[in-house]
Amino acid sequence: MQDLQKFILSMLKDAGALLVDMQKEAVSQSKSEHDLVTSADLASEKLIIERIREKFPSHRIYSEESERKKDDLFSENCWVIDPLDGTNNYAYGFPIWGVSIAYAKSGEVECGGVAFPSQGIFLVAQKGKGAFKYELDEEGNFSEPEKLHVSKRNELKKAMVLICADL
Repeated sequence: MQDLQKFILSMLKDAGALLVDMQKEAVSQSKSEHDLVTSADLASEKLIIERIREKFPSHRIYSEESERKKDDLFSENCWVIDPLDGTNNYAYGFPIWGVSIAYAKSGEVECGGVAFPSQGIFLVAQKGKGAFKYELDEEGNFSEPEKLHVSKRNELKKAMVLICADL
């Protein structure tokens, strides 16, 4: 496994564990009419940003819960973070939520991952290397990676499509 993938998996695992631990006591507030932020969003973001700053102090960070500049997305090195993707689900106790972390070089994503901690599922992809699924066992260790492939479905009516819109 590449070092970048290992680093992202490690952050996803640690942020996910933090979020699972905090879910029952997380305090939420409204950012806007249909957009919540919780104390867990902020704690997860803090953990991820501290880890990135420790290893890559000069890299830019574009995170959902912090002040950000769109220009950072096109900088030489930028991390893109959603520390708690699915905050509404999380805040209401629904177990479908995740953590997303990606690394981009000069505006092009090189490596990224998504974790679904309450299901113990971690997905990581790296440009030119493919995408892989990892699961956590009861001791908190990752399984051997399972290579992922695109669907063989070739008709839209036979596919599952999800659209998220801010109405």
